[in-house]
Amino acid sequence: MATITEPATSSSLQKRVTSVQPAINLTGWIEENRDKFKPPVSNRYLYDGRDFFVMVIKGPNARNDFHLVDSEEYFYQLKGDIKVRIREGDR
Repeated sequence: MATITEPATSSSLQKRVTSVQPAINLTGWIEENRDKFKPPVSNRYLYDGRDFFVMVIKGPNARNDFHLVDSEEYFYQLKGDIKVRIREGDR
């Protein structure tokens, strides 16, 4: 049997959502960390959490391999071109 509860109020939500981090100015973060992007692997973790991570990668970058990951991946490119090849099963 379902339990009916009162809808959350803004004050009750505010009490529960205290661990949200402030927004990051991505362009500013990249500029501040530009000297840390050194080849051959020009990447830095912006966030490394338990369930997901956010990585910033500086180009040029090329991969000839496929990597298998059990999670979803999301690409957000600020400049340049990208070609993403997806492999599903044997194809």
